[in-house]
Amino acid sequence: MATTPEKSENIDQISVLRSLHKQLEKAGVVQEKVLQTLVSLQAKIGDALRSGSIDVAEGLDWKKQYDEAFATLEQFGLMTDSLPTMKQVQDAFSSEKMVAIASLKNPTLLLVPNVSFDALVGAIDQSGLVAIKTYVNEEKDVFGSIDRRTNKKPTAFQPAFVEGSREMDKPDDMRQTLGERIKNLKREKHIGGMDRDLYAMLQMTALRNKSPVDCETWTMLDGDKACKDDVVPGGGWYGGDGQVYFDGRYAGNSFDRARFRSSVGGDVPQS
Repeated sequence: MATTPEKSENIDQISVLRSLHKQLEKAGVVQEKVLQTLVSLQAKIGDALRSGSIDVAEGLDWKKQYDEAFATLEQFGLMTDSLPTMKQVQDAFSSEKMVAIASLKNPTLLLVPNVSFDALVGAIDQSGLVAIKTYVNEEKDVFGSIDRRTNKKPTAFQPAFVEGSREMDKPDDMRQTLGERIKNLKREKHIGGMDRDLYAMLQMTALRNKSPVDCETWTMLDGDKACKDDVVPGGGWYGGDGQVYFDGRYAGNSFDRARFRSSVGGDVPQS
């Protein structure tokens, strides 16, 4: 689809906004008039994004994204009447977060139910889309013991966008230890890492589309509660076994298959 002059102008505004933010941060300059202009521009961009007059990122379609998230919940038995509407999901992201989403690689909408990680693992195992039950490192300092029989139904959903590419690009810091890579990682405002729930939902979405993520790589869950000074939790896909796995690695070691995925979380819509 051709880019209209209006879309092109708004996309240019996003680039200018990012550049101004970086320049102000680098120089340490805080000028009230400039900041007011930035706030106004952000608001306009947010309105344009929510109204659909421009895309958050190339290929992003709110209806398609929402329908995909809906279908994933349905496929894995996590659908309830508490599911937010598409309008509520859109409103869950501020204008600043909408701009942050534009920087993600292949932004993918997830609707994360407020159930335990145990329940998410159980949903994967019972889906019929995996050959072997999900491997989870249940050591106390990694993911801990889980109960796959948990079947609590969700009463709320957390919207989030994550980087949904099958394999993330190879970074330049491969010689560093996992701990060093996490410590040195700099993310823009409103952009976070991955945790176990986000990753489980991402793999569910990928499995439903018959294209599991991380067949050759391993996603560091640097936003997870198990990520500590000595342990880095992560997730991936064993293609030969047809199995999702969650394990942990020593933070003092390097691992050339390890990759970061970023996320932008929205507010939980009120029913």
